[in-house]
Amino acid sequence: MEKEIIVKPNFVFKDYFKINLYLLINKSYYYILLPLCFTFLSFDIYQINSGTKKLIDLIHFPDVVFILLPIIILWSAFRITKIRLSNIKLKENVYIKFNNEYLEDVGESFNMKYFWKDIFKIEEKKNWFLIYIDKKCAKVIRKADLKENQYNELKELFNSLNIKKSLK
Repeated sequence: MEKEIIVKPNFVFKDYFKINLYLLINKSYYYILLPLCFTFLSFDIYQINSGTKKLIDLIHFPDVVFILLPIIILWSAFRITKIRLSNIKLKENVYIKFNNEYLEDVGESFNMKYFWKDIFKIEEKKNWFLIYIDKKCAKVIRKADLKENQYNELKELFNSLNIKKSLK
């Protein structure tokens, strides 16, 4: 495939909030911590309803942590999204170009290339592609931004690459 695929991204807050929330929660320790948190909160609610615990008792250490953790995660995703989308470079005319050798972010004041050999992995989700530049940082391609046959062309390109991938 010698063809170049050009995608014009739209930076929609709601979608990028979901993506950042997914990236924050998609850590192994959250798979243990969040269910544990909800279990303890459910137990506390049961005790309050049965009358063995008062609402004021929720301000003690373990209960406060279990109440605040989900709020902190949501707030962190909100702040990260707000900060990233306030970048003045995103207000420029930005394009993402794909070819066999690299993907390239092109704007009026910048040009960044990411060679496929340096990419950590590619994941396909229901509404977006995540191209991990490293283990923690992902480049997002929203499927809503793809035109006509670009989805099939991108999947064909990704399948031809020798990169760890999880495509649907």
